[in-house]
Amino acid sequence: MADPKTQENEKHPGMLGDGTEEQNLNQPFDPSKRITEDEVDEAFGGDEKG
Repeated sequence: MADPKTQENEKHPGMLGDGTEEQNLNQPFDPSKRITEDEVDEAFGGDEKG
């Protein structure tokens, strides 16, 4: 188990990295594989703004 003294200084305990960027796992990148905003709206019901 982690030392509780060191966890106080961590902004994201248990998370790899510092939370400022996505983790690079040396995977090939294909931008066409990203989901679109329309797909998100369809999946989560919405066109809600705000």
